[in-house]
Amino acid sequence: MKRRAIIRSSILPLLLSAFLISCLTPTQMADQALAEGSYIRAIELSLDALQEDPGDGQALLVLSQSWDQANSRWRANITGLLGSDSLERREDALHIYADLITIHTLMKDAGRGEFAPDPDAIRSEAQQVSVRIAKELLNAASALHYTGTREGSQQAIPLLDRAFRLDPGLQDTYSYLYDLALKQATVRLFIFTGPDTEFSLNGIRMIAHMEDLFDREDFVEVVRVPNRYAAPVDDDHGARDFARGHRADLMLHIEPDTTYSVRLKNDRKPLSSAPWYRETTYLEATGRSDLRLVLIDLRDDSIISDSMLTVEQTRRSDFSITAVLGPDSTQKLFLGSMAAPKQLYVQQAPSDTNALLLARDLVSSDGLDLPSWGFETGAAPAFTESFDLSSYTTLADLEGIRALQDHTFLLFDVLQFDDPSDGSRYYQFVYGSYLGADADGRISTSRYDREIYTRLKDKLGSRELKNSFTERFLASFYERSLAEQIVQTAAVLL
Repeated sequence: MKRRAIIRSSILPLLLSAFLISCLTPTQMADQALAEGSYIRAIELSLDALQEDPGDGQALLVLSQSWDQANSRWRANITGLLGSDSLERREDALHIYADLITIHTLMKDAGRGEFAPDPDAIRSEAQQVSVRIAKELLNAASALHYTGTREGSQQAIPLLDRAFRLDPGLQDTYSYLYDLALKQATVRLFIFTGPDTEFSLNGIRMIAHMEDLFDREDFVEVVRVPNRYAAPVDDDHGARDFARGHRADLMLHIEPDTTYSVRLKNDRKPLSSAPWYRETTYLEATGRSDLRLVLIDLRDDSIISDSMLTVEQTRRSDFSITAVLGPDSTQKLFLGSMAAPKQLYVQQAPSDTNALLLARDLVSSDGLDLPSWGFETGAAPAFTESFDLSSYTTLADLEGIRALQDHTFLLFDVLQFDDPSDGSRYYQFVYGSYLGADADGRISTSRYDREIYTRLKDKLGSRELKNSFTERFLASFYERSLAEQIVQTAAVLL
């Protein structure tokens, strides 16, 4: 209740303010905008008011005051900025010129000649200032570039971009300076790798993604070569000369030491709604790579950096199977329309519940994919006949089986409910009825779900599925994650 009162107390002032604003006339809103120093808005609103009522004296007064204040204050601001020692602050004056041009254009378009608006004169003045500032930016950029340092040229590039934007005519004349600065600012980088201590891997696999990532870095040009070889850092078999032969300035030499494994995992956890267990089976891959990163200046063979980087990653397969486990024993029961007694897997339901309440709790508390109306008519098995898995050899194959998508296997046939008050007992089928392969009547059973669940667990643990997931994991971990971490680490050193 207290929370509602707080919400009401905060909303009511906002609603009241919005209501009051909606009741203001254009003249009153113009007066309010003037008081807030929003001169463009004040002029727009007062012009609107005067268009509706040319005799609105208050609107004319607001217009006159807004016009006078905007021109005098903005002119003073421009003078102050242009007198600053900071080139950036002098450039800020151009934004105020843009506002002046806006209000002069508004007044001219509205035919308010008595205020002597002259947007063309303001625009010409702004253009002269823009040209002067562009020249100052050009001179500053030139001085930075001719320090002869890569850092100076890197700082010069954005100044040249701003100068050319303010005075496009400079670009034709001074494009040579931009080209010189860009060349001096840019480093040509060659990426080289040593063999991985994991013999099945080759560091060359990660280079393509690294090259793409370095291409996004400012002032880095990646040297790409059609043929590569791998050699360790301490015996690079002429890699530096190879890189210099392709006109590289720097060489990033990577030496990976990688380990990885893939295993079948069974996560078993108790449910909160019933004394049962849910088990999820999936493949899990873990990888770790200890990488030596050596950045070499090929111009003098000096070592800029020699460091270690460790990258670890754990990933579970997108495909998994989940089941609510059944009991190990069966009971021989004669239920419903069964023609004869059958050995059925019977799951004991919690006391003081019924099938509908149990299904609701399993959905809301444990997230099972049961429809809200519960068992028997609501739930359904994944398969009602044998299913051949022999042709499904990859994770992608299994992910494509529609019946398995988001399916929770219920590995029991019947729920047993005991009434604690009188000791009576009744049963309910878990799944809706269907004709079993060896049935002598219509029965309900989890038989085929149990079969496919067991075979899926075996399939997930097979060599072919592990190999399939291994390749998927290495494509993510080895070719992408390692590359991204290496580039992130090395980029700050370039």
